[in-house]
Amino acid sequence: MNDTPPIGGVWNKLYIWNGSTDTSWYSENNNEFTINTPEQLAGLAFLVNIGKDNFEGKIIKLLEDIALNNTANWRDWGKRGKGKNAPANKWIPIGCYSCDDDEFYPFCGTFDGNGKVVSGIYINDKEEGNQGLFGCTESAEIKNLGLTDSYINGFGNIGGLAGNNFDSIINNCYSACTVKGIIAVGGLIGWNHGKMISDCYFTGKVIADIGGGGLVGRNYGQISNSYSSGTVKGTKAQGQSEIGELVGFDGFD
Repeated sequence: MNDTPPIGGVWNKLYIWNGSTDTSWYSENNNEFTINTPEQLAGLAFLVNIGKDNFEGKIIKLLEDIALNNTANWRDWGKRGKGKNAPANKWIPIGCYSCDDDEFYPFCGTFDGNGKVVSGIYINDKEEGNQGLFGCTESAEIKNLGLTDSYINGFGNIGGLAGNNFDSIINNCYSACTVKGIIAVGGLIGWNHGKMISDCYFTGKVIADIGGGGLVGRNYGQISNSYSSGTVKGTKAQGQSEIGELVGFDGFD
């Protein structure tokens, strides 16, 4: 992998996120945006999380594969050793909810992955909830996106794609990540109150105490034409409590 951005606008190889944030692509007067770089994706998270724009009624299209870290040793990221195996960059999810400040800043727009892949997501904080590439979504649509070679570990509402998915549509997405947490942990979505998850799949690994599922940890929405062939494990302390291959707990009638 290349560690420096491409020159002259030619995107032949992935390059790795340098940890900075780029919002130069954004204008509050526009309704459609394109994202090419990891820095621009981090800029999206920044804009949503400070309450600048939730992107309701707006479309974001991903034009390139995104590498948030060098993934050569990504399977070692979760191993013990006081973080010595951690990669360079910790991801801050797009969309957040702060219990301390009672502030809710969800992503509310359309994110079209355009068949591209985001890799190298690293989150490792056992006290934090609503973790994933997206932390919180509301009335959003996320589609055509793949996630690979990532380690996401938190407390509750932990998912590869989204930690807390509310009233949103997820279509044609997949996750091949390791996702770990205490409650409501899913390979794709942690806590799902969404309208519909369709044509999605999971092939990674989920570890949870309560409410762990290959696709969704705790589900209160519809799931169609989707599957999980990944590994789902409950912890020894809690036993197999609401642990399922596809869904951990399904409250949808």
